[in-house]
Amino acid sequence: MNYKLIIIFFASLYLLSCSSSSDVSKDKVFQIDYYTSGGFAGKSNGFTIYSNGKVYYWNGITAVNRTLTDSTVLDKDAINKISELIQDSTIYSYNYQDKGNLTSILKINSENKTNSITFSGTVPPERFPEQIKSLILELNKVSNKK
Repeated sequence: MNYKLIIIFFASLYLLSCSSSSDVSKDKVFQIDYYTSGGFAGKSNGFTIYSNGKVYYWNGITAVNRTLTDSTVLDKDAINKISELIQDSTIYSYNYQDKGNLTSILKINSENKTNSITFSGTVPPERFPEQIKSLILELNKVSNKK
């Protein structure tokens, strides 16, 4: 009999924790990889942000061979700002692929939409749409929190 009460208790707790929220990030599931690759050593350094606010910082010889170096959780304001920025269709339709000695890579996966943007150096080109430059600015804030 006690185990039934425990199951009911945890089921109730679970259902109550699933209440609706006004956070934009709760409505849209996304993953963003933002990193640099190349340079003299050919190393990749970056981070991955998830819609739940978790951020994993990593490095590796390539982006595929990642070694986790740190992690954190963004506050609601930061994750909601990023979530709002990636709702703009320009983020998914803009095509820009440029490589240099040091290349920055931005990969966005949101529900059934994806895009990958690469540019030489760490500063986005002036010709980038404002939405993408704003997103990169917010991502650089995440990078500087480490």
